[in-house]
Amino acid sequence: MTGPIVAEGALVRLDLPYKRPPAALVGNSRAHWRRRSADTKQVRADVLRLAQAAGLHRLDRPVEHVTVTLTWAPGDRRRRDADNLWPLLKACCDALARGRQDWVGLDLVPDDTPTWMEKRAPRIEPPPTAAGMWLDVGLRFRLDPLSASVSPAADARRTVHPRAADRPPTARQGART
Repeated sequence: MTGPIVAEGALVRLDLPYKRPPAALVGNSRAHWRRRSADTKQVRADVLRLAQAAGLHRLDRPVEHVTVTLTWAPGDRRRRDADNLWPLLKACCDALARGRQDWVGLDLVPDDTPTWMEKRAPRIEPPPTAAGMWLDVGLRFRLDPLSASVSPAADARRTVHPRAADRPPTARQGART
């Protein structure tokens, strides 16, 4: 076997507690940095709380990849630009990935880079959909029983780029003989 067997996992919907995006987390916002920081912190905390309530912090298998889609149903037919929802989607994805010292993340995946997480373009649903916002979180699990106890972050540290094995070591790495 050349690699782990991967299968599709689950799709979880997290209903966000907002009828509209926070004012400072809209793409065209000219909000003060302190307001933007406070709104970002609040969104991360809300998404973390909702993900924990859905049981995403107690998965029995390691997650190999996450797909996240933000959907907003404003409840009316006014024209809106879905591109303005990207800052909100970014804050939501940060909450699902591993945190840092200054903020806590769910640690579902080590990072929100494309290797671990796909962020699909935000969508705006027209009526008759009820007003609200939600995240669709798609999980793909690793099914290889030998690596079930190893986190994906540990796998990433052990993985050697295919061309790196062919290159001679740099002076910093030192030549090993």
